[in-house]
Amino acid sequence: MAAAFRGEAPPLGHHNERAHHQWLADRIDKHYIEFITDLPKKIIYEVLGYTFYFAHYHLDMTDHYLTIEKNPSIEQLDSFYSSSDYDLVCFGHHHVIHHLTSDRRVYFNLGSLGCNHKPIARYGLVEVSESGINVESIQISYDNTDFLNSYEKLKVPDREFILKIFHGA
Repeated sequence: MAAAFRGEAPPLGHHNERAHHQWLADRIDKHYIEFITDLPKKIIYEVLGYTFYFAHYHLDMTDHYLTIEKNPSIEQLDSFYSSSDYDLVCFGHHHVIHHLTSDRRVYFNLGSLGCNHKPIARYGLVEVSESGINVESIQISYDNTDFLNSYEKLKVPDREFILKIFHGA
C-alpha cells in the first residue's frame, strides 16, 4: 500500500493486489504512511541470553520465498536461518498459524488478526526462563459482522474475492 501511495510500482508478487492497495492508499492519511514506512523491518531482542527475532515478513523474495512461504517445514526454516543465532523467530504476513520447534529454535506466527475464516483474534504469550522458551497462542472471539458488511458498504475493490479467500465467506 505504501508503494501505491507514493505512486511506485508494486512490490514483487503484488501486481494482482494493486487496485486494492491503491484504493487503500487513496483513503489513508499520509502521516500513517510515514509512520508505517519508518517502522523497523526487524527487531532483534535478547532476554536471559536468548535472542529473539521479530519481523512482519521474515523471508526474502528469493527461492526461499517460493518454497517455504505457505507451509514451511522445520527443516526448511532451519536451513533458511542456519547462519543465525536466533532462539525464537516471530513473524507475520502469513495468514496461517505456524508454531514449529526444532532443536535449534522456535518459529512462531499467530496468523492474521483480521483475515481469518473465524471471528477470532489471537495473541501470543512468550515465557522465557533459564530452562527455555515457551510460547502459547490465545484466542478471543469477537463479532466481525459490521467489519465484513463494510466491504460492500465501502465498495472495496475485489471484495468478493477478498471475502472468499481471507474470510471464508
